[in-house]
Amino acid sequence: RLELDCTHFVSAHGLEPENRSCAADLGALTRLAMAEPLIERVARKPRAVVEFPIAGGKRYLATTNPLLQEGYEGTIGLKTGFTEEAGSSLAAVVRRGGRTLATVLLDSEDPSGQAEKLFEAVPSGGRPRRR
Repeated sequence: RLELDCTHFVSAHGLEPENRSCAADLGALTRLAMAEPLIERVARKPRAVVEFPIAGGKRYLATTNPLLQEGYEGTIGLKTGFTEEAGSSLAAVVRRGGRTLATVLLDSEDPSGQAEKLFEAVPSGGRPRRR
């Protein structure tokens, strides 16, 4: 059992208005996803070509993750999202100095900029810098 306290999914695609979650639960799902080597391999690719039964037999995919698009150092990827109701969201994972860092941003006007600031606030020792 995952014990996701504030999450209720009625569909896998995430677009149903009844779908609900919070940053803590999405962080837990991010940790679970990153524990799967296949998910990590797929999430870190900025683009891919996959076999598809129609449309010429191939489908060309590109990430919508701005950290991957911009080549942000150490980006593994993970998930972007947008709905009118929830705004822009980003579950981002980076690897630096042998450490894996993750953040979940919900209803953000600048998810990639906020994620970069959060990742930059954590020095290689792992504790956030005091300002």
